[in-house]
Amino acid sequence: MFLTLILAAALANSHSARADESVLRTAAEVAALCELPYAPKTPFEVRGTVVYANIHGYAVVEDASGRAFFFNGKGDRCRTGDEVVMAGLAGVPNPRGHIPWMWNVTVRVVGRGEVPEPRDIRLADIGPELPDLSTVRLEGEVLDVFPDEIDALTEFLVLRDGGKSALVSFSTTDTALRRSLERLALARIRLTGTYFRHMSGNRLFSGPSITLSSTNDVSVLVPAPADPFDAPPLNSIIRETPDEIAALGRRSVVGTVIAVWRGNRVLVKTEEYDGASASGLVRLELTRDARLPQPGMFIRAVGRPATDHYRLNLVSARWQAAPGTPIAETPPHVADIRQLL
Repeated sequence: MFLTLILAAALANSHSARADESVLRTAAEVAALCELPYAPKTPFEVRGTVVYANIHGYAVVEDASGRAFFFNGKGDRCRTGDEVVMAGLAGVPNPRGHIPWMWNVTVRVVGRGEVPEPRDIRLADIGPELPDLSTVRLEGEVLDVFPDEIDALTEFLVLRDGGKSALVSFSTTDTALRRSLERLALARIRLTGTYFRHMSGNRLFSGPSITLSSTNDVSVLVPAPADPFDAPPLNSIIRETPDEIAALGRRSVVGTVIAVWRGNRVLVKTEEYDGASASGLVRLELTRDARLPQPGMFIRAVGRPATDHYRLNLVSARWQAAPGTPIAETPPHVADIRQLL
């Protein structure tokens, strides 16, 4: 009987030791698990300092081993600088989509830690050599400011420096604070944020981005121009690649409105229109809150160049009435349904 008790105790200790060994104890272990193509639910308990947190419950925690991304689903559980114990389950349940996930995460704040100094980089430094989840400080020109199309609490900036551009995001429930970022359009700024090699699991191929913790992490180096409609003409862009076009900065177009649709789409015919091809027809996608012009109006519009691989268009565009004579309306072309198809 005594021997049986000893064996039972030994087995219990053995099982306990094995269970304890299966718990991920460092940020590096959690990060490595989440990079696997598939991983079953694995328990973790990591103590470290929060170097980034947002309202959606996203947090980046650093310990002596490195950094890892955690998702607790509750945005008010921790803040930057908190020393925390994160515990729960992590895994990669869907190998086809490779979307790491976490379950039953608890956050316990146990003190305050030291937030490391950001590393100074340029946009050109963003690449495979830059460690994921780094705290970075950089500067550039804000090409555009626009809301997230699937998350009403998130705003995006398009930051450019030289020929390189990147997305910068900021999330908050404070609508006024979120919309205050619009004043940064066309300004040159310096910001401090967290570098994410990939964005959320919904955007599998979004590319790298920088995420802000606070609008206080942004400073204006050169204010936006006094006249937002002062931009080079769109038709001066010749034979650039789509990436190069996206990094060119704002451009302008002058012409006659010939169609409006879908609440923010406008088709403009310019003097370059040759009457046969798509040349000289520019599609505008207006920025939010912009009113629609009326067909027949002669306007000047400014926006960010984009291409559908047939023509150059302007997105996040604004417009104003321009002096000049609208292009005369062309007679309608008589066609049957076969020609239209």
